[in-house]
Amino acid sequence: MNRAVSGTLTVRESGRPLTGLQVVAARLLDDDVELLGGTISGDLGRFRVTYAPLADPADLTLFIYTPTGRLIYTEPVHRAIGGAELRLHVEIPRLSLIHDLH
Repeated sequence: MNRAVSGTLTVRESGRPLTGLQVVAARLLDDDVELLGGTISGDLGRFRVTYAPLADPADLTLFIYTPTGRLIYTEPVHRAIGGAELRLHVEIPRLSLIHDLH
């Protein structure tokens, strides 16, 4: 069974959904980061990243990038995740987006 991280991306201050952002799931190791997979946020800011099962519970985070590849947000670490799917509502501060809003 594949594991996954899913949820929604919104602007913290307004709740507006964020579409078209790259969402990358990563596993935190002692001295490194292992990228597990990525996707682009879709309708209503929804995303789902699946990855191969991990042998042990893992500390996971998400990196959120703009379409131009600029890192705009890193989700706080979720410690020792062992379930089949982690569901999140990620609220990105408007200030993080300001350079890419038109």
